[in-house]
Amino acid sequence: MEASGSKKDKISPNEDSSMLKPARARVWRACEVCRKRKVKCDGNDPCSYCISCGKECSFKESNDNASSSRQHAVSLDNRITKVEDTLRKLLPMAHAFEAWSRSNPSSLGGPFIVPDMNFEPGVPPPPRKETQTHAKRIPYKPSKSLQQMIRKMSSSSGVVSTPATPLELEPQEKFSDRFSQLTKDSHGNLRYVGGAGSYMLIEALASLQEGSGTGDDHAYKAVPFVTHHEQFRSLKSLPKPEDVTYPSSELADQLVQVYFESIHHTFPILQQQLFLDRYVSTMQKVHLGTPSKDPVYLACLFAVFACGSLFLPKTIRHSVTEFEGLEYYERAQIMLLHNSSSSYIEHVQCLALLSLCSASWNMQALAQSWLYAGQAVRRAQDLGLHRSTRFTMTRLEKELRCRVWWCVYGLDRVLSISLGRPLATHDDDCTVEYPAEIDDSDLLSWSEDGDNLSGDSYMTGFFALLKIYKVAGRIARVVQSSRLDDPDSQEAQTILSSLDQDLAQWIDELPDKIRFAEKGTSNPRLLSLSISAFFVYYASIIILHRPFAPDPPNTQTHLRSLAACLTAARSCIRIGALAKAVLPTSHHLAFAVQFITLSAILLVRSVHYVNQVELVEAILTDCQ
Repeated sequence: MEASGSKKDKISPNEDSSMLKPARARVWRACEVCRKRKVKCDGNDPCSYCISCGKECSFKESNDNASSSRQHAVSLDNRITKVEDTLRKLLPMAHAFEAWSRSNPSSLGGPFIVPDMNFEPGVPPPPRKETQTHAKRIPYKPSKSLQQMIRKMSSSSGVVSTPATPLELEPQEKFSDRFSQLTKDSHGNLRYVGGAGSYMLIEALASLQEGSGTGDDHAYKAVPFVTHHEQFRSLKSLPKPEDVTYPSSELADQLVQVYFESIHHTFPILQQQLFLDRYVSTMQKVHLGTPSKDPVYLACLFAVFACGSLFLPKTIRHSVTEFEGLEYYERAQIMLLHNSSSSYIEHVQCLALLSLCSASWNMQALAQSWLYAGQAVRRAQDLGLHRSTRFTMTRLEKELRCRVWWCVYGLDRVLSISLGRPLATHDDDCTVEYPAEIDDSDLLSWSEDGDNLSGDSYMTGFFALLKIYKVAGRIARVVQSSRLDDPDSQEAQTILSSLDQDLAQWIDELPDKIRFAEKGTSNPRLLSLSISAFFVYYASIIILHRPFAPDPPNTQTHLRSLAACLTAARSCIRIGALAKAVLPTSHHLAFAVQFITLSAILLVRSVHYVNQVELVEAILTDCQ
């Protein structure tokens, strides 16, 4: 028995020595790092995993799940209490902002309504009364200066309504107009269709339409390949026109007023009285809470705002962007995208004004301005503004079409010459008449009776500016043409002589009241147009003669061209002394600044060819 018992108590040395190790204790806790990584934790503080990884080891204060839930609920209650306290502090400011927005609805596109706040749990907010939603609105009233401008226009014209007296058709049709048609598209708007092929197609379609045997050869015919009453769908990603943000009524009035006082006389693309009447109606709707839904007009309106922002003094500028008026410029772009499938005359006006605005920012934006000018030309040609129409149209409608076209024409000429890029307009395609030399203040009464009014009209200066634009365009086409390979050839000299005669003819036919004189400041509007016209004149001389004046000049012809360039450059610098004070911030000023700089460069580079000491000193003085 003892032997057997002692045998059982003895342990063989061959047995596993692990049987001697104590049993491993169970770990009841894990650090936060091991919990998140879902790895086994040894429960030590710090644990071996955190030591090896260099992490901060921490443990929860309690392992009770119920206690943890209670702590989380208490934390949420504290956060909610802090949020409610913050809202109670902000609520008075929100109510004050609501009261301000109701008195100034145009600033936000409508009043700002503060929702009812009820912090008692389980109690729904009371329904808002109808009187709260439709709070008292302050009607729009134009500023005193704008009212004075409107009264001045109304008293000058005498007639506010648009005249409806149609023009009579011309007795004879020109051969060039035979294949030119103004037709109506699916929107009912006039579109231009030209060319013999299109004319044949329109005539064939017209013969199949009912009522084609009326005998009216001048009736509007349908545009080929257009389905009536079908339009492109609107872009859903664009903001709605009624949601656009307007400037305050005071600022809007100021922007419109400064536009017509500073820019309009040099760029009469709008009819002032008609625009002001519609502007007042639009602002009244904004203050009544029913803003305009017409994106075509709003695009033109915000383009005017953008141009007017160029003249705001720094003390009252509301723009925080890099360029003045950029916020209105962008809103005009957005409104322009609405109804882009059709063409309206407001599209042409908006694109031209955006081009003018971007040209005023800096020379880098001049390329963007040129692109917008090209788009404006295409829109105008799509509407047939470049052609003389024989269809029934009121005198005012015909005059407005002329003015819009010639503004776009001049804009394209100035920008293309400045950048040395191709022109978008060609004189052979243009048959429309020149605009009447009638100011906007007399345009409505003139359209009624047709009497030519006497007096100094700024349109006389605009008319002279258009004529030099034509000559400058011909010069630009010749100089930039690939045909001008050898400036010394007989053909090139003949062209040079012909263009010189065109420039001399423009000077000879210039009215005395347009001729530039430093003391002729009795009519500032006429003076600004005179300076603009002479800048284009002297720039045309430089552009024409510079290719014929190589460096160094070798012949008498080269010396004559160099002398013409130097004379024009000196004249350009002299009238440049008044440019900043007289010319508005627009493409005219950008053109003047560019050629003043080029004139100084030309004089400095050419001064060593001059033998007269007095002339050299005069040239250096001009450059300074």
